[in-house]
Amino acid sequence: MKIWYDVTDLACWKLPHLTGIQRATVGILNGLVEQGGPVGLVRFDTKAGRFFPIDETQLPATVRCHLRGNAAAVHVEPQAMAAKSAALPARKAAPRPSRRKLKLFKKGFLFGSPRDSEELRHSFRQFKAAAKQLRKSIGHWAGGWLRQSVRAGQRSAPPASMACSRAGRSKAQSGPHVLAFAAPGDALLSIGANWDLAGHAEAVATVRSQGVQVVRMIYDLIPTIKPQWLEPVHTKAITAWVRNVLCESDRVLTISEFSRQEIERYCKECGFDVPPVTVVRLGDVMGDA
Repeated sequence: MKIWYDVTDLACWKLPHLTGIQRATVGILNGLVEQGGPVGLVRFDTKAGRFFPIDETQLPATVRCHLRGNAAAVHVEPQAMAAKSAALPARKAAPRPSRRKLKLFKKGFLFGSPRDSEELRHSFRQFKAAAKQLRKSIGHWAGGWLRQSVRAGQRSAPPASMACSRAGRSKAQSGPHVLAFAAPGDALLSIGANWDLAGHAEAVATVRSQGVQVVRMIYDLIPTIKPQWLEPVHTKAITAWVRNVLCESDRVLTISEFSRQEIERYCKECGFDVPPVTVVRLGDVMGDA
């Protein structure tokens, strides 16, 4: 079994720094590669309506500088390269920037009282520890999944409980070329911010119908259950994406027990069957947790 890791939002990243979801996506990629299992990178092309394999040289330099060790050496196999068409023009790899550490929390840099500065330093250390723990949790889960798949020898059929109500199921696009280079029993892991990509949800549904296991992450349901906090256009797009994730995934990841309970409650309210949900917590800051 091979894990195809969706880096669509990373491949299109234009900011000079990563934000929350993108940092989690990079950290989990590093953790998966450290587990030693086969991992390939894919991106979704909205014009072609399908996934294409890429390698790390096609990611922006802002992203590449956060890849460690083997993760930076993830490459596209020859048969996958053959599946790449002219729809994705070749990009000249930019030189990798040096990772100079800016000491933001050195003495005298922060404004405010010494107490405020120390509280900010402490909060930043907790955030870094939580990010590391998330990577470890994902890596531990993926490692167990890989071992279980090797023992089983093949993918079993999805449980009957994964059948979704017609109201929540998106219509899968037909065609064998959406993820042509993947084999039945492979896995598509998509945890990025893809809710605004036209055709992405339908393509994932097609991939799943062709025997590829789909694992996606819902960080929280705030945009859906608290629509007053966002503009209507964003609430509509994210809610449609949430429904697709719940109905077209073999497993859903989330970041807390509270979010898991909210997902289960939302499924019951909408009449959906609850998919298997795995919690990978952001709040575990203790090394032995």
